Amino acid sequence: MGIRGANVAHLLSRRVRVPRENLVGGLSRGFSIILDELDRESPAVAAGMMGIARSSFEEVVRYSSNRKQFGRPIRDFEGVSFKIADMAVRLAASRLFILHAAQVLDRGEPARKEGAIAKLYSTEAAFDATHESLQVHGCVGYTKDLLIERYFRDVRFMMIGGGTSEIMRYIIQREVSTRNWADFPDVTACFCVRLREPLVDFRP
Repeated sequence: MGIRGANVAHLLSRRVRVPRENLVGGLSRGFSIILDELDRESPAVAAGMMGIARSSFEEVVRYSSNRKQFGRPIRDFEGVSFKIADMAVRLAASRLFILHAAQVLDRGEPARKEGAIAKLYSTEAAFDATHESLQVHGCVGYTKDLLIERYFRDVRFMMIGGGTSEIMRYIIQREVSTRNWADFPDVTACFCVRLREPLVDFRP
């Protein structure tokens, strides 16, 4: 359906024997290693999805500014303008979640919860953005004449790949339940400097 730019294939191993000296990461540690890598992968996936959401956002702003009905750009109508506003809010929030997870990783600290939050929110926000963008574009958005249909297909996969949205929610609730709330950083303090810059560059 989507992610057609990725060279994906099945790899099947049967009765493979690995010499002890060739073990990578130690015996029976594969799952924990994968989880550690997911901590780093999740913010990266989230950033990619934010890029797609940003492109969808720019497309819908451009189209709704040029497309006219009843003598007015369709972005002047509440049904369209509210969609654009919601997309802008989710895009800004996604950026904050991603930056926060990246900052925690840069400090060399565990970022399992932060990465899961960034991936969960950003992928679902990107899906909503592509869905609403397609809706605003109407029939032309459903065709291959525009990139919206590709964005829609690609984003849907990332709600599964790299850890499903359900897994991300499980990780978040587990981290919240097992960690002391005093250990949770003040997110607003992390961004007091960065917030001096515009969160989203609104270019019609």
